[in-house]
Amino acid sequence: IYGQFSRSIEREAVSIGKTVMAFNGTSAYYERPLHTLDGIFTNPNNRWKFSRPILSDSLTYMIVDLESQYKVSRFKLYDSRYLEAEYPNLLGYNIYLSETAPNLSLIGKNKDNNTCWTKVVSAYDENRSDQSVKTDEITPLQARYVKLEIPRSRTTGESRIFQFEVFGEKADLAIAPVKSLSETVYPNPVKQGENIHLSGRGFLEVYSLQGNRIESRWLSSEINSISTAHLPPGVYLLHFNAIIVKLIII
Repeated sequence: IYGQFSRSIEREAVSIGKTVMAFNGTSAYYERPLHTLDGIFTNPNNRWKFSRPILSDSLTYMIVDLESQYKVSRFKLYDSRYLEAEYPNLLGYNIYLSETAPNLSLIGKNKDNNTCWTKVVSAYDENRSDQSVKTDEITPLQARYVKLEIPRSRTTGESRIFQFEVFGEKADLAIAPVKSLSETVYPNPVKQGENIHLSGRGFLEVYSLQGNRIESRWLSSEINSISTAHLPPGVYLLHFNAIIVKLIII
């Protein structure tokens, strides 16, 4: 293949092509946040566009599911003036990380009541309106879910975000410390084909010891019954609400 790249490719970006789990703030169906994860940096029409929100609907955000756990260490946001100099850049934004999936029903028009988030970038640390490409370095933190939140006070008019990149390295769940939680997952060991029971709501992932994800699902009940009929006898890792549990099927 002949030619040249229009820009260098940063191989450690882990957000390109991933899932926008939820968002609020947009002007048209073709200007939604999914455009910020597609790796296209040259088309000014390829953007997430939103106007300054009103007071009664002031929470502008997008939640990205990275689809696996990563040690997240850096972010880059390509702001309005990166491709359209006549529009103002954001003054700032908040970025939050979480290992577990947020409950979307707890997010209202003005507030996110989920407690799973850890804020790693603050919108109010400085005025960043002169930065068309905003870069944030953080102490690496394990997470699967990323929330970009733009407070109403940090916008000055009609905004565009052309790309939002998340960087990091995939977390090695196979060598993560394992806790014994007989009161959370039981019976354990379990006979193949019988059900296991998990206490509490949250996002469940099942991994092999090699680190391959076998399945994932959201558990919405306080007590959950899950079949093991589809799992051959062996040892598995259950990742549930930021805790890793070793499950033995006999």
